This record gives sequence, structure tokens and C-alpha cells, in this order.
Amino acid sequence: MTESWVGLWNKGRHEDAFEFFFETIYPLIEKKFVQETSERMKGGEFPKYDLLILPVGIHAHYPLLILSALKPKRVCFIASPKNKLDFIIKKSGLKPSDYDVEVIRGSELGEVY
Repeated sequence: MTESWVGLWNKGRHEDAFEFFFETIYPLIEKKFVQETSERMKGGEFPKYDLLILPVGIHAHYPLLILSALKPKRVCFIASPKNKLDFIIKKSGLKPSDYDVEVIRGSELGEVY
């Protein structure tokens, strides 16, 4: 499975690799991550989040994993100009009333936060 994904990427078929990852590999990662996070939340290691502030850039897997595991009631995305926000929102099933977006134009750490 991983060889297919890497093979697509190495052949320059980046969109195909992205699609393959999210259709084939990501569900396995998500299932394990959500299960482990849920167990840690039940054990009191993590609190339940009503609001989550989440940075978003060119990678979609991290924000999706966090959203799937923590299931916040509301999300504030801090997004770079180039981002996968549309994909994240679609894949996570968030409704417009569930989130706010702030696009940050700067690249210096102080400008972003």
C-alpha cells in the first residue's frame, strides 16, 4: 500500500498520491488515532474541547485527525494563504456555523500568532 502511494508521488503524480492517501491509508491512521485519543480522554489525560484553534496549511491530515478525535463544538482555523481548508471542511463535515477562518498573510512567527 505504502509503495503505491510513494510510487505515485515519485512519478510526479502528486494529486493521485494525495487521493490515494486519503482513500486508502488515511482511514487506517484515523481509526487508530481516534481510538487511542478517545481512551486517553476517558482516562482524564485530555479534556473535552468546546473550542479548538487550529492552524491550517498545505497539509490536511493533521487538522483532520485532530477534528476527528477531539470533536470540538466550534473551530477557529488560522490558515496560511496556501491551504487545504476547503478539503478539510468537506472531509470533516463541518457546517459554516461550526467554524471561523482567519487567513494570515505574514510568514514571520510574530505576525502569525
